[in-house]
Amino acid sequence: NESPKEYIERVQEEYGAKSNVCGRIWGKGYVAYRCRTCGMSPCSAICHECFEKGPHRDHNFLMYRSVAGGCCDCGDPGA
Repeated sequence: NESPKEYIERVQEEYGAKSNVCGRIWGKGYVAYRCRTCGMSPCSAICHECFEKGPHRDHNFLMYRSVAGGCCDCGDPGA
């Protein structure tokens, strides 16, 4: 039995595809951001780390406490 991490590493090695999407998953109560300047959807969200790494501080953004959890859309061109 391989762990989820081992499975992901094996698939990435076999297919040579790594995503540019952060994909970090967070739970209830996590402080996340919505960048209204970059986001393609009002539901697009980014984690704190991606917010700090990117140009978002000078953008029109919203910081919020997640009610139910979510995941980071950073790097997803459709988000």
